[in-house]
Amino acid sequence: MGNRRWRRVTIAVCAVLIAGACHSAPRPITPAPSTPSATSASAGAPKDLAAATAAAQEKADRHTSGDFAGEWLLFTKDLRDNISQQSFVEFSQKCSPTGLTMKASGGRMDSPERAVIHFDTMGVTHAVTMIYEYGGWYKEPDEFLQANFGKNGDELIAVDQAAGHCGQ
Repeated sequence: MGNRRWRRVTIAVCAVLIAGACHSAPRPITPAPSTPSATSASAGAPKDLAAATAAAQEKADRHTSGDFAGEWLLFTKDLRDNISQQSFVEFSQKCSPTGLTMKASGGRMDSPERAVIHFDTMGVTHAVTMIYEYGGWYKEPDEFLQANFGKNGDELIAVDQAAGHCGQ
């Protein structure tokens, strides 16, 4: 390649890079649209009980405050792929109690990607399963939600009412 042609290629490459820089504003690093915003650093949450517990507590706090859209973001991709955020919010607004204090009270690691977290709610202890995926900890949906994948908000409400749970 001649010296003159080399200069033209170099100038063209520089022009493309400069033009691209002028037309694009810097954007913060965000997860892909199919992955929720995690409560962890961009490098990923640690695969330990403390990180799983913190994520579970954040999910519980969003639920008890009525931030159901935010709560949906902290479920596993399996739920988010099978129940829309809008449907989850509609169902939760109608059928989920809010205002209860839910406090993480320990748990265990079943594997590096699975933790069982215990919660105390009004003197009753229950467990939730957290799954590590996409660099963060997310709640595995309970049996009711798993059994009703694909349903919209009204259908979820109807199934829960038929079981005697919603609005009772």
